[in-house]
Amino acid sequence: MENPNIKKDQYSPMAAILAAIFAVFVLVSFLSHRGEDVGQLGRLIGNLGGGPIFGIGIFGSIAGAAIALLIAGTWFGIGSFAASFVRVSKEENRSRLLDFAIKSAAGAAIWSLIWFFLGLAGAYNRTTALLAIIIGIGFAGVGLRGLVRKTVESRVAEKAALFDRALLVLIAIPVVLALIASLAPPTAKDTLLYHFAVPKAFIAQGSSNFIEGNIASYLAVGIEMQNVWAMLLGDFFGQRAAEAAAGAVNFAFFP
Repeated sequence: MENPNIKKDQYSPMAAILAAIFAVFVLVSFLSHRGEDVGQLGRLIGNLGGGPIFGIGIFGSIAGAAIALLIAGTWFGIGSFAASFVRVSKEENRSRLLDFAIKSAAGAAIWSLIWFFLGLAGAYNRTTALLAIIIGIGFAGVGLRGLVRKTVESRVAEKAALFDRALLVLIAIPVVLALIASLAPPTAKDTLLYHFAVPKAFIAQGSSNFIEGNIASYLAVGIEMQNVWAMLLGDFFGQRAAEAAAGAVNFAFFP
């Protein structure tokens, strides 16, 4: 039944039109200052037909992706270990994926702190990175075994409807594209000046001491610590693999 207290003119499309105009204004304002990256899309599209689709760098990208996958697995492993000391109420219908995500996020923070203190100790080297990944994989194995056991014991999940599956496909498309982009050589300003440059300098000096001329070295705590780890492991396979591993680890933080 129509509410007599609401006037019909309140349903005027003027609000939607104003919102659309504002959105266009904001979009144009943003793109007008992104000529160095977004403005090169035309050039990128024009160059797609030149040269081979897959070059020798594909091997470095694959190695980097594999290293990032191992590091992400260690996040869950040590996160599960830490969660075993925290008493929480058990919920029968709690999502196992949510449980996995929470423990992985906690584990990522723990590993970042570990690498922060390793940097203070001057222990940024391949041996430390290799030992850390071996220990982390051990924790991951124990954590995954527990997760599988809980999944088997839990109730059978309902099958997703066709509409839900379609939504998952739409969500997966930009996520996969973001993963591919993360494996590409770095070009963004922040990456070249900070996110990759600082970890590379840390590795070169073997510690997280201040980098002369780069104030961003004071800010390296979270993702940069993971980049140090990824680059040290990727360096076993070459510089391209090291950069790809760091890029994929960045993707794993927030796909």
